[in-house]
Amino acid sequence: MNVVFPHLAQDVPEVVLGGTRHQVLGHEGGHLQVLDLEPLHDTTTLVREAPIADRDIIRLFWNRPFLVIVKARAIAIFHGRVQGVYFRAHCADRARELGLDGYVMNRRDGSVEAVFEGERAAIEECVEWNRTSQPNARVTSVDVRWSEPTGEFRGFEVLH
Repeated sequence: MNVVFPHLAQDVPEVVLGGTRHQVLGHEGGHLQVLDLEPLHDTTTLVREAPIADRDIIRLFWNRPFLVIVKARAIAIFHGRVQGVYFRAHCADRARELGLDGYVMNRRDGSVEAVFEGERAAIEECVEWNRTSQPNARVTSVDVRWSEPTGEFRGFEVLH
């Protein structure tokens, strides 16, 4: 999981922090960067006492929630009428549109396997789109197994 937001120790003006950048503590855990902000001033006082040009900057950083992007991997097996109907091509097009990496391939049992890596929300959207909106397919069920991303893919491929 990655936190996407200006790094408070580097990108936020010192007036927002109420002190020097080294007073902002940060630590990392796996793919999640956790920020501990210890402002030296009450934020309402800081906004009131700041020069007018800096007030909007302070409000921007103090009132904005952190945006968290969760990276994931999903192996999805699509069952139903999914072979011979351009399922793989449409699946790959949609995955690429959503910025996902991985592959899609036919299986011997008549199902289609897709491995998606990227933002979890995009993977969920792609699986749902393939389940409900494939133009020529009729998906009867989908088995999805979630795991940590491996980063082994660059782009999205149709395997034969």
